[in-house]
Amino acid sequence: MKQLRAPSDNLLKKNTTFKWSTNDQTVFERVKEVLSSKLSLTHFDQNLDIIVAADASDYGIGAVILHKYPNGAQKKTMDKLKGRISLILP
Repeated sequence: MKQLRAPSDNLLKKNTTFKWSTNDQTVFERVKEVLSSKLSLTHFDQNLDIIVAADASDYGIGAVILHKYPNGAQKKTMDKLKGRISLILP
């Protein structure tokens, strides 16, 4: 998500004039699309195993809870994050 929204991060800097560009709108729309996708949002299913992933750096902390789907859908998501997060598995 950080890489996706990075082009618009300058809008959040202190002492910077806020100027919304067409590129910022494009980034915003893409972030909304990703956050509302089926891989991002789902109802909790107590019958599925979960994966808890967390990470911290000098800039912030983050965590995510993922379902462990029988078809391996979480694997694609986790492969993209490989090397950038620490995994804590149940």
